Amino acid sequence: MTGAAAAIDYNRGWIDKPKGNFMSAPSRRPEIRRRRTRAEKVAKLRKRLATATVSGDKDRLAAKLHRIGLVSPGNPLIKNV
Repeated sequence: MTGAAAAIDYNRGWIDKPKGNFMSAPSRRPEIRRRRTRAEKVAKLRKRLATATVSGDKDRLAAKLHRIGLVSPGNPLIKNV
């Protein structure tokens, strides 16, 4: 039995798993933890940037967010003004 979708062979009782790169649970957990802690760190830095009053602090926090944003695909973490 072949194909991209999983199919059950009712005569034999086995499942033909789809082809692809799937992470096992032990390797998925650290990845989920990394993503969660990174998201928390970004939220914390954004909050500190929003409340910063001194331009030196704003520049430093913006630089940190920019460095974090360089290694992540997608939208930038801070808006360019």
